[in-house]
Amino acid sequence: MTNAAEECSELIQCISKQIRGAENRSHMEEEIGDVLIAVSNLIYIYDLSENSIQEWVDKKQRRQIRRINGEE
Repeated sequence: MTNAAEECSELIQCISKQIRGAENRSHMEEEIGDVLIAVSNLIYIYDLSENSIQEWVDKKQRRQIRRINGEE
């Protein structure tokens, strides 16, 4: 869990630098990759349901699309 939190923190820092125009694309890709690996490890370690996670992703993406379209 600590590793996942650290990787998320590094991605947050990278995003903040990108917003200020001081970050490069390659570093952003690296940090996203690190977060994806950390999340994958959490799924494995805690024996989480990838189907359930995907259901949550789908639900939240649909909600975001409704917001973008002004439906909420």
